[in-house]
Amino acid sequence: MADIIQQMMLDSGGGNNLSLSTIDQMKLDASSPVNNIPVPQENNALLEQVRGFSKALGHHVANIPHGIAQSLENVVNAGAQLLPDNPVSRAINSTVSADNAAMAQREKDYQASTPDSAGAYAGAITGEVLPFLANKIAAPLRAAGDYAGNIAAKNLPEATANLGSKIASGATQGALISAAQPVTSTDYWKAKGSQLEAGTLTGGALPAITGTLGGIYNTGKNVLEPILNPTATAARKLSDATGIDPQALANALRNPTEFVKGSSPTTAQVIASPEAVQLEKALRNNPDFTGKMENISNSNNAARLEALNSVAGAPGALDQATADRAAKARELYQQAFSEYKPSSITHDVQDQITQLMKRPAMQAAMNDAKTLAQNEGLSLTDENSVQGLHYAKMSLDDKISNAIRSGDNNAARTLTDTKNKLLDVMGNLSPTYKKAMSTYADMSKPINTMEVGQQLQDKLTSGSLNSAGDPNIVFQNYRSTLAKALKNAEYGINPDAQKTLQNIQNDLQRGTISNSLRFPGSDTNYNQQAQGWLSRQLYGKDFSGSGASTKIMGTIGGALAGASIGHPLYGMGAGASAALGLSKLAANRVNNAMADIMTSPANAEKALTALAPSERNILVKLLSQNPLTQQLVQSATVKP
Repeated sequence: MADIIQQMMLDSGGGNNLSLSTIDQMKLDASSPVNNIPVPQENNALLEQVRGFSKALGHHVANIPHGIAQSLENVVNAGAQLLPDNPVSRAINSTVSADNAAMAQREKDYQASTPDSAGAYAGAITGEVLPFLANKIAAPLRAAGDYAGNIAAKNLPEATANLGSKIASGATQGALISAAQPVTSTDYWKAKGSQLEAGTLTGGALPAITGTLGGIYNTGKNVLEPILNPTATAARKLSDATGIDPQALANALRNPTEFVKGSSPTTAQVIASPEAVQLEKALRNNPDFTGKMENISNSNNAARLEALNSVAGAPGALDQATADRAAKARELYQQAFSEYKPSSITHDVQDQITQLMKRPAMQAAMNDAKTLAQNEGLSLTDENSVQGLHYAKMSLDDKISNAIRSGDNNAARTLTDTKNKLLDVMGNLSPTYKKAMSTYADMSKPINTMEVGQQLQDKLTSGSLNSAGDPNIVFQNYRSTLAKALKNAEYGINPDAQKTLQNIQNDLQRGTISNSLRFPGSDTNYNQQAQGWLSRQLYGKDFSGSGASTKIMGTIGGALAGASIGHPLYGMGAGASAALGLSKLAANRVNNAMADIMTSPANAEKALTALAPSERNILVKLLSQNPLTQQLVQSATVKP
């Protein structure tokens, strides 16, 4: 550019200035339609951003040497003014005052010639930060900070030495950075005092507020995440509460066993952790979520009832199956009775009958057989006939049932043994009777299945109702009733039905996890405290979300906003108030998200899987350098 200007000067006559006629001609050419070639608007905008960036960058990079020089000469001037009045002191003061005025004019001219733009702001921040990336500046600053930090660490109690050292280091670096900033107002020392105060407090406060510079990110995330991504906050709280890594927790929640179609476990029931159960129990006692939790319980109970009804069968199905069995068995038994011939009894079978008749139980059964037959208008002329032995079996059936009902296990055992011996003899005596018994047993299994289902229905549906108006199935009652019904099912039940009934029991048992926690005193006392406990776990106290991080961030944000209009104290109050309102909004969002993940393992698994490993982002890594951190904070308040 200098070469071009020099050539233009030479062309205009070799002088040091352009001639007036040349300048006038240039103006005329610039306004000529021929030379006024339109430039696309986008290109103009881009050029303006580039110009703004370049100008702001150069100005703010130069601020540091200007500020250092200004500080040095004002220090010298301050010392000179302590001496008795003399020409040298007056000359120094005059020079320094003129330089301060020139510095103010420099800033004024820059602001007037540099419109606010994204490019200008970017250039301003880059210009403020760039010098501190140079090791020649950053290293001495760090060294000064380390020196101050070491002194603080040696003179503070061990418990506070680490944090105190960081505060001292940050405050020292903040003060030195502020000392290097130029002053553009007329009262140098008042303005410099404000700069030093701001730099010292800012540099010292950052470690105090965040513990570490990485805490800046964490603090901001803790405040904003519940609003922007409440599901992530809730998932992280669940992981923290249980002490289980998010990924391991997600794996545990993936595809939980479905015991009963339509019955879904809660997240706590799958995890089976005391902390998760406590979270769920607290949610159940929160009026905002009690209804949702109750609806899940009612839905699961309805699914279990439907599964039980599928085993019990449709109305009338049991009666029809029993009638069909009786008809078929009667047909086969009559065939066996008619086929019987005394001459067909072999010696082995006769010996078996003789040995069997020696048992008192069999003798009593034969006496009952005669009575049963007579009551039906029959006369048993041959006690050893298939028909006679059949009536004896019927007597034994009745006696066994009575012994079971009365709890006489010994009688039931010996009678059952006698009956089994009798059936073996009858099977050897008549193949047709053996077929009849096999058919009866096969047709009895679905009947026993429905009987077991209906026994469970009768027992369980006579109890209390839930809020949906359905009989409420309770684990303990179900388990004891099922065990008794299966014991009474002489021929067993269908395998699929038994699996269904067992799965209902498994589902009920898993559901008891939600009520597994017991606390000192009554559950009522716990229920009264549960809401406050949950609120502290989620976001602040009493569901207000008024946590320290939120208040601090809100107050600082309000103070910065207030400072921009000259009222930082008003801004602090407004910021704290806004933070409280923001916290309540965040708390509601987190509570809703927590309810979603605690009531659905699928939602919880998805949320936990989405949690990325906790790594600091590049901005936080950048902030780990104290001088740069301080300068970034400083530059945030610098106009472009």
